[in-house]
Amino acid sequence: MKLGFIQSTFPDERRVPLLPEDIHEFENELLIESGFGAALGIADESYRQAGCKILSRAEVFQEADGIFCLKLMQPEDYDRIRPEQMIIG
Repeated sequence: MKLGFIQSTFPDERRVPLLPEDIHEFENELLIESGFGAALGIADESYRQAGCKILSRAEVFQEADGIFCLKLMQPEDYDRIRPEQMIIG
């Protein structure tokens, strides 16, 4: 199962639900939106080195079986959800 993580687009939201040092806990393929950890100063390369695949937001929706998000998604994201996709957040 491919799990996708998208960044919050809400103003002043700095949290991320996944840090590079926690990735080893997952057995699934992890897909991370480019810029996911930028608010905390975490570069995409840190996630890549930990084993994640870095993609655009649209690509995460295209490839992931489940999407993790902290807050409500943006209106345009709802058009990207596939019928069989899980949304967690």
